[in-house]
Amino acid sequence: MRIFLKFITMTIALSFAGGCSHATIWSQDATGGVLALHGFEDDAMHDAHAKMTQHCGARGFQIVGRDTVVVGQRTHTTQDADYDERRDTTTGKIKPVGTGTSTHRQARAQTTTTTTTEDLTEVRVSYQCGSAAPSPSAP
Repeated sequence: MRIFLKFITMTIALSFAGGCSHATIWSQDATGGVLALHGFEDDAMHDAHAKMTQHCGARGFQIVGRDTVVVGQRTHTTQDADYDERRDTTTGKIKPVGTGTSTHRQARAQTTTTTTTEDLTEVRVSYQCGSAAPSPSAP
C-alpha cells in the first residue's frame, strides 16, 4: 500500500511539472498550420506533435519551419535616489543650513532613473500535412 501511494504521489507531481509547457494553435487550414510553443520547448514539442498528428491524421506531417517571433515588449523602470547632507568637510559633522563656509558642502539629492525594454518572444513551428517535401516558393 505504501509503494502504491508513493507511485500515485510521483505521478501527480510529474503531471503538474510537465503541465506548464504546451502548444497552442496559432493558425491552421486543410494543408497545415502554425503552432506556438509555451514553456519548456522540448516538452511543448510533445504537445505540438500530438496536435499535428490529430490535425493531419494518416497523411502525417512535416515540420517546415521554426521561428522565434517577437509578440510584445516589457518595460522596467527603476529609480534610485542618492542624498548628501550638508557636512563639514573637515570634521564630517552635519551642520545646520545657513552656516556655510568654504569647508561646507550643500545638501543635494541626485536621482537616477533607468528604463529598460525587453522583447517578449515565442517559438512558432510551421508544418504541412502530408509527408512530401514542400515545393520551393518562387521569388
